[in-house]
Amino acid sequence: MSSVSLLTIGLGPLPRKHDDSCDSTTEIGLVSRERSAMSGLFDGQASLKTGRALLVLVGVVLILAGVLKIVNVGADDMLEGLEKANLQQHRTLISVTAVVCGVLLLHPRLWKIGLYMSSAYWGGAIVSHMTYDDSVVLPAVFLTTMWLGAGLCRRV
Repeated sequence: MSSVSLLTIGLGPLPRKHDDSCDSTTEIGLVSRERSAMSGLFDGQASLKTGRALLVLVGVVLILAGVLKIVNVGADDMLEGLEKANLQQHRTLISVTAVVCGVLLLHPRLWKIGLYMSSAYWGGAIVSHMTYDDSVVLPAVFLTTMWLGAGLCRRV
């Protein structure tokens, strides 16, 4: 017995390919046509470009925020927030992490790693904002924007 026949015995019959030549009067044909018409709104290059643009936006924000905290220029609100959350001694680590997350988001092959790392970064930002009763809207918006962009990139 060949290895192919052993596989088919263990798994049962192999599934047949879907035949897309359904008659328009059948219920299955109508449902599949409606579904394909609706999914066409979110498929294709426009979705990929929009998702990529959202990821680039969040990546640039992360890089700018990290660099501004490192060089201590124009980042008074961010540095004040670090002081309120008692994280001033970790400013360099937080800043470098933000830059690394932003660079990973911008890299075409490493954006998924950047997505997970940036999610942890934004989650930490939300928690640190909560510790000193500050608004969590801005980090939550960036986190949501980033995941929306990732979702649009994955639809192609």
